[in-house]
Amino acid sequence: MTDSTRCKSSSVPRRPVHGAISISCHDFHLMPRFGLYGMTSNSWLISRIMPRFGFYGAIPTSWHGSRLLPFALCLASVLSTVAPPATAQAHGPVAIARLRYDGGGDWYANPSSLPNLMAAVRERTGISTADRDVPVGPGDPALRDYPFLYMTGHGNVRFSPDERLALRRYLLAGGFLHADDNYGMDESFRREIARVFPDKQLVELPQDHPIFRSPYEFPDGLPKVHEHDGAAPQAFGIFHQGRLVVIYTYETDLGDGWEDPDVHEDSAETREAALRMGVNIFVFALAQAAWSS
Repeated sequence: MTDSTRCKSSSVPRRPVHGAISISCHDFHLMPRFGLYGMTSNSWLISRIMPRFGFYGAIPTSWHGSRLLPFALCLASVLSTVAPPATAQAHGPVAIARLRYDGGGDWYANPSSLPNLMAAVRERTGISTADRDVPVGPGDPALRDYPFLYMTGHGNVRFSPDERLALRRYLLAGGFLHADDNYGMDESFRREIARVFPDKQLVELPQDHPIFRSPYEFPDGLPKVHEHDGAAPQAFGIFHQGRLVVIYTYETDLGDGWEDPDVHEDSAETREAALRMGVNIFVFALAQAAWSS
């Protein structure tokens, strides 16, 4: 296999790293797509690269033969070979920032959702994540310290002109926003994100987008968590220079599915689908940020 080999779904050539390793395009899916072959026994990967991304000690036996092992190795390798993005946390576990906004909407909704999602990421991929999310406003200077920003709510969203500019700068500098409609946020979110990006449009993500493929397969796109208006769930995105900077999940309510089991009494299957989709979104955002940097 040569450096000129290209991914099936992208025109981005493979990127040689550390001599024998070749990292493929951002369409991460399985180890061969990253050009990583026979890597699991390499001691330098376990002792040097894995700890840089929160992996410590031996690889869990349960991972061998699973889809999570090649995915985690690929992700750790990518993130260890590039400079950290402008929004990366310098030290410690990765925390999700929760966007605090004005307008009357309950930005604080689903309090157990993000801690449960970060626990799922930590347990399933080995990525070192924080125990709790961190509330931040659009104009908070600390926002740039967090590579992943999440927002939800049932009501009105409103940003000031300065907040729109700050949010735009954060996203263009390497940040990532996941907006999850908790039922009632749709109209105001679309209005405000159009003011943040008057030069861009929300476009629906196709079902074969990489975010639906790794580490968990979602051949039909977003899972349906709650009924809302009974419509099919949709995922929309805003792109900047080919990078997905905003994902908007609509008519699904992933955050409700991440909450403690007794909050909404969703079935185990529904909660598992929501958590799996959340893991996909989180690790896609981190891998994309590393590759883009």
